[in-house]
Amino acid sequence: MRTEGPQALYKGTVPALSSAMTENAVGITVQRSLRRWLAAACSCAPDTRFSMPTEVALGGATGVFTAIAICPFEVLKVRLQVQVRQTLAGECMQVVRREGPLGLYRGFTALLLRDVVSAPLHPRVSA
Repeated sequence: MRTEGPQALYKGTVPALSSAMTENAVGITVQRSLRRWLAAACSCAPDTRFSMPTEVALGGATGVFTAIAICPFEVLKVRLQVQVRQTLAGECMQVVRREGPLGLYRGFTALLLRDVVSAPLHPRVSA
């Protein structure tokens, strides 16, 4: 606060909120779609509760899709938090200029491990 002022406490807020909204939208959509597809494939009712291993696999697959969707937001959030006086648009352009579009996916493996492992522990959709 001494160096950057009180607004520094809110650096990375926009990407963090964008990440949360995207994660929920993608997670719910993917989870429901996978459940419908699996129920149709095994001729089950759409609201079927599957076995624990199947539920874990559904959650893990959902985690893959959410990790892909939120990684750029997470990269920008972290970079904004450690930069002094940088804007979201400026940081995004700087990452893409220096590292190319794949720079927005730096740390994807760690994010993937976090989301695939934790997704089955907190299902986004109840049957």
